[in-house]
Amino acid sequence: MKPVRLTELNDRSIKPVTGVISIHSVNDFLIDEIFNNGIDLDYEAFIKEYGEDKAEEYEMQEPEILLGFKKNNENLYDIDKEAEYSLIYDGHFCAIQVVHSKWVKTNCSMCSPCFPNQADLDTDHGNLIAYSLSPEDIELKGE
Repeated sequence: MKPVRLTELNDRSIKPVTGVISIHSVNDFLIDEIFNNGIDLDYEAFIKEYGEDKAEEYEMQEPEILLGFKKNNENLYDIDKEAEYSLIYDGHFCAIQVVHSKWVKTNCSMCSPCFPNQADLDTDHGNLIAYSLSPEDIELKGE
């Protein structure tokens, strides 16, 4: 089942859960967007510890990258409610967690224990409603 706009849900009281999808299931444009325009938290920690003058020494390994977030007054990141979606890329699992979105996917199954209480956006045989990427951002394998 393809994602639908959150506003198309008949029951407005439904609160979607975080949706998780493999980086291998999304289109190349989104991958570029994450790596070119996202906020690399590991890079920020590196700069905080070693300073801007050591920036070229940073080596990305298993990054945690935010997209669709904005910095608040306490220098922490909040979901940008105006963004199409807010996601976290987990480089260790090569997975994207969609924590807020204007899109949802129904009929998702529960994720593995690696992502507790979150829904697997790569499935179509469950009963969970989860935040999702847009249909254009998801590679529909085999279609």
